[in-house]
Amino acid sequence: MTQTILISELGSKKGQTLFAAHLAIILAEKYRTALVDGKMQNQVLQDFVAKRYLLNMEKNIGLNIPQYLSYRKNLFEEISTQFDFIVVDTFQLQALDQADLFVLLLSNDAVGELIHRNSAFLNEIWNVKKKRASKGKSTFKFVVVPSENLNDDNNVLLKKNAQFVGFRVAPELQSNEAYLQGIRTGVTIVDKNLPFLEKSFGIEDFFARRNLKKVVEFILSDK
Repeated sequence: MTQTILISELGSKKGQTLFAAHLAIILAEKYRTALVDGKMQNQVLQDFVAKRYLLNMEKNIGLNIPQYLSYRKNLFEEISTQFDFIVVDTFQLQALDQADLFVLLLSNDAVGELIHRNSAFLNEIWNVKKKRASKGKSTFKFVVVPSENLNDDNNVLLKKNAQFVGFRVAPELQSNEAYLQGIRTGVTIVDKNLPFLEKSFGIEDFFARRNLKKVVEFILSDK
């Protein structure tokens, strides 16, 4: 059965498109994976996938490549049987009524939207859940990924409210220069295991890659 994963963000910390690309690469190693661009900003994801195709053609190095698609109405219905995973880089709650898993990258300045139970954001989430229930659809899984180190008070309040609202809090997503550059070059820390690229990364890249995979494993787990 196809799983649709929406990637969004809350707050000023950027990184949602970057994370969507990395998640799709990791999934594409074993599964038929689509990477859907719901933001269409500067063709970042399209260029990223194209660079990976070009590298494979020129150097034959076996990079994992998800299928790039741009978002349009009825897209999920059209491709649902073609892929195991559909990763969507989307504006905040766009297409949430069609998601199986909602992943929200969160920065410190926006924690209030998730720790105050009557916040506008949580009310929107609740309205989508009610809409799905009225159509007989099961609810989506909801995972929050801190995209920076949350202060202690915010971290405690977030985890406390997670139990009430119904979301899980993943490990903090860390990054380094190799992780950031990947979206521009087409080669990322996820590709370190390829013999051609082994000498391109250092020990700090190893830790960033391990952290990324830890976050992804948490997101995809059935806890």
